[in-house]
Amino acid sequence: MRSRERPVSKMVAACAKDESVRLQSSGGGIFTVLAERVMDDGGVVVGVAQTASTRFGHIVVENKAAVF
Repeated sequence: MRSRERPVSKMVAACAKDESVRLQSSGGGIFTVLAERVMDDGGVVVGVAQTASTRFGHIVVENKAAVF
């Protein structure tokens, strides 16, 4: 029996150009860059935030001033 070839997976890597954003992030700052772009284009960003010392909940962010 002949082994089947697996399709090659493609990988993309990215990080924020702004060093201060990268240093404050655990993943290279790419979420910050993407979230800012979404809000600049009139969209909203949905995420999870700590709402109390032991509670977390979903939040909707409509503009950069609310977070950054």
